[in-house]
Amino acid sequence: MAVIASEPNIRRASVEDASALAALGAATFTETFGHLYPPEDLQAFLTEAHSVDTWTRMLADRTRAAWVAVLDGAPIGYILVGPCKLPVENRELTAGRFSSSTSSGAITTCVSALAS
Repeated sequence: MAVIASEPNIRRASVEDASALAALGAATFTETFGHLYPPEDLQAFLTEAHSVDTWTRMLADRTRAAWVAVLDGAPIGYILVGPCKLPVENRELTAGRFSSSTSSGAITTCVSALAS
């Protein structure tokens, strides 16, 4: 098991994090799912879903919220929440909505557990 030099810092992400989150999102998606796609399909998806412009829009969107975990100055993880756009039968009207009163305590606990 790896020894962590310091504790991760978890904070609310902002548009200033768009570049770092775009790179992290593209890297983690590619590592996890890249082998399932032809290279041109993978690149098309990454260009659409993990570009700096896309992340800037998502981070500026008031219906979404993101937190970033940073360890020794480098982003190591993130969580992005927002409205559910999947076609789910009998979905509650408020499913996936973010409220500013949502506590980041549970998110901090989850990301801290992943880092250890």
